[in-house]
Amino acid sequence: MEGRKAGGSLGISVGLILGLAMGLGVFLGTRIILKQLIQRLNLHEPNLPLLRLALSWFICVAVFVGMAAVGIFASWFTRFVIRLMQ
Repeated sequence: MEGRKAGGSLGISVGLILGLAMGLGVFLGTRIILKQLIQRLNLHEPNLPLLRLALSWFICVAVFVGMAAVGIFASWFTRFVIRLMQ
């Protein structure tokens, strides 16, 4: 969307490439980090104690907040790069 706001096919192309690269990086990074956290903290067990259950819910909320923050950053970064190219 930021590429379309900047106008032209160059803005759309830059937005697409940056969005794809950042999205893929965030997806793979989140996947690796969450796999390690789940294994290290034994969050995969069927009957978790209350503290670990609360920790798993905190991690879920933190992931969604992190996704929103990365989306805002990606939008700002795309706008910044497009303006530098103009």
